[in-house]
Amino acid sequence: MLDLVAKYQHYIKSFQVHLYEQEGPLFRFKAELQLQDDSKIFIKEYVFKNNDRKYAYHWTDASGNLICRWDNASHWPDISTFPHHKHIDNDIEESTKTSFSAEELNAWAGNTKQTLELIDNTPISIYC
Repeated sequence: MLDLVAKYQHYIKSFQVHLYEQEGPLFRFKAELQLQDDSKIFIKEYVFKNNDRKYAYHWTDASGNLICRWDNASHWPDISTFPHHKHIDNDIEESTKTSFSAEELNAWAGNTKQTLELIDNTPISIYC
């Protein structure tokens, strides 16, 4: 996480780690990134004993309105990528994006469409 903040500090206005607990391979992590346009990305990652993972990446504009949320809560069984899905406005869509990628933050330029590409299948590096 600190690598992400340092590498992309020109895009990230501030960050807070609200929760970090690790015991062996188990962990709970919650953080908040505020971007230069005052939008925020809320990150939640949990890994359990059986190696199951729960995640949610919730991105809001400066007024707190949802831009997009990616998560794997199991409440949309009809989605082909179940349990992975994303929320955009009031729509639920398929999603193969399951992790936050620091590399893709470089593509962010204050453009919603570009910033939606922040999520990919590369796990966030929070053990650094």
